[in-house]
Amino acid sequence: MRKIQEPNYKLVIKTDSYTGNFERECIAYVLGILDEIQREINYAPEYLDSFHKEENLSFQDCANFLEEYLFERWQEVDDWEQMTFYEIGGEKCQDIFIFIDKLFPKEWEERIIKRIINFFNGGYKEVAIKAKEDKYIKKYPQLLEIKLIINNNVIKQYYIKD
Repeated sequence: MRKIQEPNYKLVIKTDSYTGNFERECIAYVLGILDEIQREINYAPEYLDSFHKEENLSFQDCANFLEEYLFERWQEVDDWEQMTFYEIGGEKCQDIFIFIDKLFPKEWEERIIKRIINFFNGGYKEVAIKAKEDKYIKKYPQLLEIKLIINNNVIKQYYIKD
């Protein structure tokens, strides 16, 4: 097994729901890029298209951003390993961590934070959450906070409007 490398920074998206139900769509909506395998799963293509149309940026623009600012590492995903720049985690896997190699330019930082907030304020479809007795309820995941951390220390907290 490979030794896990740690990124310089992590952007933490804290929610009230299990993020495995929507992390792919969130990343596609917020950053406009996913790896070759992930971009074909569930609603990811729809969210990628949304990003590129709304931000007037190409897939190559996003690939360049990933190359320059995001941090990719090998990690276990189900029963295989793959290179990725994000993961789910936190208590009950209700957080998404985006790995950052160096801080974003102001324009990208503003774009990313705005899109995270928009994703949770109507940009995402409801998800089915398993309730008691194998019944499912429909729920919109709620955004609790966004923060930038280094070595588990918060260096920036982003304001979320109610």
